[in-house]
Amino acid sequence: MINFVDINTDNVIYCEQQQLGCTDDKAIAIDGTPVADNLDPNANTDNGSCIYYGCTDADADNFQEWATNTGIVNSCIYFGCTDVNSFNYDSQANSDIGCIPNVEGCVNSSFLEYWEFNATSNTITPMETPANVNNGSCLNFIKFGCTLETALNYDASANVNQVGFEDESTPCIPYIFGCTDSLAFNFNELANTDSELCVPLYGLISI
Repeated sequence: MINFVDINTDNVIYCEQQQLGCTDDKAIAIDGTPVADNLDPNANTDNGSCIYYGCTDADADNFQEWATNTGIVNSCIYFGCTDVNSFNYDSQANSDIGCIPNVEGCVNSSFLEYWEFNATSNTITPMETPANVNNGSCLNFIKFGCTLETALNYDASANVNQVGFEDESTPCIPYIFGCTDSLAFNFNELANTDSELCVPLYGLISI
């Protein structure tokens, strides 16, 4: 504090010396901004030098918009897998939230080796633990169709006896023998294979 005397009135004039520094001593609850970390209790004029330590990386999981300095120790948190031997390893992660082990195998669902294959029924179901690392074992491209040799629509090139990935029902159509001539007396609309035993209408004798 510096005092001066007015020579005209002999009144004492009290002057306060300007002290520059950080004066932010109030936290802001609405956005979480804390009191400045370098608050200067002696400062009476803010010079914009306030520092707020926190995570300044917008890509971090704990990014703090109000932070201006990360400090000596980086407080940013990056969730992810920290095990370098895992499938989902994240080199930036510093807080582990679970790793997925590497499972070698076929990773293309268009191939037979990607699935659990039932050689008896020639059907596929999902693997209990699907592969996530390709080891070059994808060899046989899936061809849906009827693999039953005794069926009407048997397809020798098919290797999976299903309608498709979403429809696991069999596509096979059984032989149904009968007369397929719609003009015959014994026409069978359900028949898909002609039995060659059709009886023509004009061959009937009316009594």
